[in-house]
Amino acid sequence: MEIEFSLFYPGHYQWSKTPMLYFIGYTFDKNGQLIQKADELEGTQIPSVIRELKGAFCIITFEKEIVRIYSDTIASFPIFYKIEGHKMHIRSEPQGKQTGWDLQAEYDFAHIFCTQFQDTLIQGWKSIPAGYYLELNLKTGDNQLIRWFEHFSLNKIRATAQTEVDLMRITQNWAEQIRAFADGRPIWIPLSGGYDSRLLACILHQEKVPNLHAYTYGKSASAEVLNAHKTAKQLRLDWYFVPYTEQAFHYFFTEDWVRYALKNHHFQSLPHEQDFFALQGLKIQGHLQEDFVVVPGFCGDIPTGSYLKNKEIIASEYLSNLYGVKPQNLVQDIESWDSVQQWLCENRLSKFIVNSVRVYEYFGGKWMLPMWHQDFLKLFYSLDKQDKWDQQFYLSTIFKRYFEPLEVDFQKPRGERVQSKTTWKDIVKEKLPNNLVKKIQDFTGKTSAADPCNLHTLSQMLFQHIQNQGITPPVSDKYFNPLHAFYMLEMLKDSLKEKS
Repeated sequence: MEIEFSLFYPGHYQWSKTPMLYFIGYTFDKNGQLIQKADELEGTQIPSVIRELKGAFCIITFEKEIVRIYSDTIASFPIFYKIEGHKMHIRSEPQGKQTGWDLQAEYDFAHIFCTQFQDTLIQGWKSIPAGYYLELNLKTGDNQLIRWFEHFSLNKIRATAQTEVDLMRITQNWAEQIRAFADGRPIWIPLSGGYDSRLLACILHQEKVPNLHAYTYGKSASAEVLNAHKTAKQLRLDWYFVPYTEQAFHYFFTEDWVRYALKNHHFQSLPHEQDFFALQGLKIQGHLQEDFVVVPGFCGDIPTGSYLKNKEIIASEYLSNLYGVKPQNLVQDIESWDSVQQWLCENRLSKFIVNSVRVYEYFGGKWMLPMWHQDFLKLFYSLDKQDKWDQQFYLSTIFKRYFEPLEVDFQKPRGERVQSKTTWKDIVKEKLPNNLVKKIQDFTGKTSAADPCNLHTLSQMLFQHIQNQGITPPVSDKYFNPLHAFYMLEMLKDSLKEKS
């Protein structure tokens, strides 16, 4: 079997290589040593240490006739392969023509804003999902996909005083990890009104990590922005607010956005727009220097339990009802909510949510994802559901240990708090079709109230933009992501036509 590599990455991270190993990203070994280049892993037996590494990376190893390609816990650096006869193509992005368009992947993309599991929009091209590695035998041509990291645990425990100590050790280690990685460069926190980014801000403030900045965006009067402002003021953070108005959203319809979007979809994910306007605003105002580091708080709410409901479910039915797709590759013979968690991490989180880090790269920065380091994930995956309902253990610990001592212990708005109990509204929503639920939410004003980023305005602008092109969108102007997915799919089809 012959291998053809094409490993070009468009961001500030770059592939490095030795004769036996390719590497991109960052990671910390079991001794806390920062690793950013392939030669720093030279001589390391990756299969033996992969479960000790804490970071965001993709690693390719060569051992005699065996090649292994490792994706990290959340597939931070997408990598793809295609087999044609006796040749395997391994690339940073699939390539193809519209004749190879995958209609099932397109359907999934339109509904969950990404493809599922290994699928891409281009037939024949597959991705290596979060927590997996691909093993290829060059002599026989055999290949197999193997999961090395599980987004669940079979052995559950109740939280104890020691669990709290362990969580504190992990979070305090973040400060030293971020300090070492930034190495004096500006550190930016996208500070929302929630808890995860606030936790990061508290840790870095408490540990006196230098050159710390924060930004918030959205509606100026929203509870999210007000909470973020209070946090920044109390912690004396260098804080900037970017209002999301029609003027800010204008950039969505420029060549600048098109360049960003066409570089960062990988034929598997909707490019993220939210932080784009914020960083564009910071850049125009002269606040954003080249070569910075962004440390976002996503997606700490998932491993800590925000997705859980205190009820029994069948995972396949639950996900199908929630997203309107048939979920692929559900893990069998485990607790149903763990199966949901694994699916979320392999799909929406790793492809759609984490894809937002490309914005930071586009504007000249790098990023870290401490809430996807293995030690943080393993701690919460091992906890019994009773400690994760309503994020009880996580929130009680960070409020007691960080928020209350630093006097930033205010709650999120009531409507945005996690609630594991099934209410009569939840029961009604499960029984009604999704389109009817959306109509009810529109009528009651819930759609607008739950829109701190003012995306309804951008949605209306995009709807009108599509109509001006003589196209009738199949979705309402009230819901941005479905409309954006339709727009992006049309853009990708057009780009493939031009290449044909």
